[in-house]
Amino acid sequence: MTARNPADLFSEALALPVSERAAFLDNACGGDAALRAEIESLLAALPAARKLFDGAPHLAADDGSSPDPALGLALGPWRLCERIATGGMGAVYRGERVDAAFRKQVAVKIISPWLDGADIVERFRRERQVLADLEHPHIARLLDGGATPDGRPYLVMEFVDGEPIDRYADEARLSVAERLRLFLTVCEAVQFAHRNLVIHRDLKPGNILVDRDGQVKLLDFGIAKVLGGESTADSNAASGPDLTMPAAMTPRYASPEQVLGHRVTTATDVYSLGVLLCELLSGASPYEMPTLMTPAAARVICESEPTRPSRVAARQDAAFAARREHSPARLAQALAGDLDNIVLKTLRKDPERRYASVDELAEDIRRHLDGLPVLAAPDRLSYRAGKFLRRHRSLTIATTATVALLATALVVSIGALRRAEMQTREAQQLAYVNSLAAAESALRENAVEEAAGRLEAAPAALRGWEWRHLEARLDRSLVTVRAHEQGITCVRYAPDSAAVFTSSLDGTIREWDATTGAARRTWGPLGESVESVAVAPDGTWLVAGLNDGRVVILDRAAVAAPVVLHEGSGWASVAVSPMAAGSPRRTVTDSCACGTRPRAS
Repeated sequence: MTARNPADLFSEALALPVSERAAFLDNACGGDAALRAEIESLLAALPAARKLFDGAPHLAADDGSSPDPALGLALGPWRLCERIATGGMGAVYRGERVDAAFRKQVAVKIISPWLDGADIVERFRRERQVLADLEHPHIARLLDGGATPDGRPYLVMEFVDGEPIDRYADEARLSVAERLRLFLTVCEAVQFAHRNLVIHRDLKPGNILVDRDGQVKLLDFGIAKVLGGESTADSNAASGPDLTMPAAMTPRYASPEQVLGHRVTTATDVYSLGVLLCELLSGASPYEMPTLMTPAAARVICESEPTRPSRVAARQDAAFAARREHSPARLAQALAGDLDNIVLKTLRKDPERRYASVDELAEDIRRHLDGLPVLAAPDRLSYRAGKFLRRHRSLTIATTATVALLATALVVSIGALRRAEMQTREAQQLAYVNSLAAAESALRENAVEEAAGRLEAAPAALRGWEWRHLEARLDRSLVTVRAHEQGITCVRYAPDSAAVFTSSLDGTIREWDATTGAARRTWGPLGESVESVAVAPDGTWLVAGLNDGRVVILDRAAVAAPVVLHEGSGWASVAVSPMAAGSPRRTVTDSCACGTRPRAS
């Protein structure tokens, strides 16, 4: 049986009545006496812990000696029937409809009563929103949510009657190839989350269940990170946008960047998937490390090199290998080479040196299943030629040395072509991502023209919703200028549309080139804010209404001095009669609070 995480086993045993724990450990630990002793020692320490923390509600409820007060509780249309799991943030219950209008089982996750900090509650609510946004056949669906009578938030999710993926694979006696195909389903769900800008950050067997029909369900987005969408509350939460608290992460599956508190990316999930893949194939973790996140465990994760899955499998017994349809030697041989290299690439300490995406990891596994060269393997002629010869063994035996030489040359050519195509695609994808990142940065700096240029440089074939999102944020103005120091009160076009006139609260009027936005001339300050401006039909003079009641005639050529046409109360607007061409000695109409009046100049 695959070695189980002691922390997971302890949590599962803790959720059971005392009378059922021995049978559970018989099945879960198998013949691993050291593992069983560790779990039993943790369980035995509970009474002393209860005395030390007298009155702590979580210890009293979780030791299995007293009934769970939540059982029978009605939350909306759901009644809690059975506790099925206990985790770091709370408990999960099996629930059923209260009204029996129809039969349906659900999983109800409730935050623990002693975890009432704002950061924990915010993380729980964030998980609810993440699940609401993820609709995928291999991700457990969110059905409902709310708060208990005492204010604790809860989630109502699809009930998955299944086993952790490692236990399912062992009990179903899946071969190596079948385990890889099952793992590809997990990759599909994780990559879907990544495409929706969600990083899981806690991928492990306990969060990946397989039901009796062999359907994978990804669970527990409690410490997930949403890329590019953290709210202020997210950023201030204890887990932060990048930092994963030690109590929240599972050390055996935690990446070096999680342990060190560095920036978390999709490469973090790639790392956790690598640990999971190693366990599915070899039956044990690639590291020997403590269960809890201690300094020693952190050193192992950040400094120790992982053991190849083939070497881990070679240490297993015949019964273990038989569950994978192999002998120990044949199992180690099946894992050596491609699968060793794939796992080791996912576990590189530097996130930049892992697979660029979960899709790329899945593609390498599919290439291995199809007998094709994988990206993780050393790019040597002998390796690629060997792949080809194994896939065409009968043809190779039947051909002459000359044909074999030509076949080898063909393999080299095909490999070089595929390599070139892959490198071209990768370069195009990288250039596309860089263009979008540069456009986003330019938009934050209000460099609209630069952002538009970056988006235009992105290849049209790669443009997706993210490109359209950034493109929609561009300012479509032909020209943008800072016209006045204070607010603009009026904008008028010249009769020939070649110029634009603006008036402002700062008491000035300005003329602008309508095509380039260049400033041509300025009138004022006129002593008061200019409320309105109008242009003569021939464009040779202007009339302005000031806040103090004055109406002023202005020569557009700025040769004649301004002429005060009228003084009175403040004006709402001014206009020039269509008959006023050639001279301001015509009728100017102004509008004030008491009506419209003609004024002869």
